[in-house]
Amino acid sequence: MKVNYRKLSTKDLAALAQRVIEAVKQSEISEAKTHLFMNKLEVSYQKYYAVISKKTFSGKGKTVAQANRERDKAFSDMKIFLSGYTRVSSAPNIDDAIALYNQFKIHGLKQDQLSYAEQTVQLGKLIEALSSEENQNHLKNLSLEVAFENLKTKHEEFKLHYSEQAQANAELRETTSATKQRKELERDLRRFLSLVTLMFDADEWISLYNNLNEFVKAAKS
Repeated sequence: MKVNYRKLSTKDLAALAQRVIEAVKQSEISEAKTHLFMNKLEVSYQKYYAVISKKTFSGKGKTVAQANRERDKAFSDMKIFLSGYTRVSSAPNIDDAIALYNQFKIHGLKQDQLSYAEQTVQLGKLIEALSSEENQNHLKNLSLEVAFENLKTKHEEFKLHYSEQAQANAELRETTSATKQRKELERDLRRFLSLVTLMFDADEWISLYNNLNEFVKAAKS
């Protein structure tokens, strides 16, 4: 039984190994079932399958993007309100609006156009500035306490999701490469098939040999 492993796709190699393992388990040859080579083949197959079936990225991108949109909206709502308020010279407490809007100018009016990391830093600084006693009084005079708390909440939620995504992606990248696991699976599969070939002269192994040989032929086609 000769297999050209280079011509087998990732999934075809996994399928061949799986069929070999299942055929051995269903056979009546206890020696084959408990052989060291079979044990090693099962282990390398499980490792290989775990790698090829695992995603490269965590899939948390959509959650992070949604959290960022909500953060952007909370930021924009306050910015637009203050921008409009400062243009009405006769509005009550206009000095409070001007003072708060100046903080938005200092820390960036286009934060929603920055990268995730840059916006997180800048928005954090803005929130810190708005948390001062003086600016808290300005917010209170304009009844913006709820809007400010919403901004802080959305900012913290984004940071949590962003951190979880970064950690999950890092863990996935640490997974053993498929290339390394493929080599191990090829080695163990080749070794076990060679064992079955060597045992062909033993009557009880003939049926298993014929089954595995058919699997190999199917993998070639």
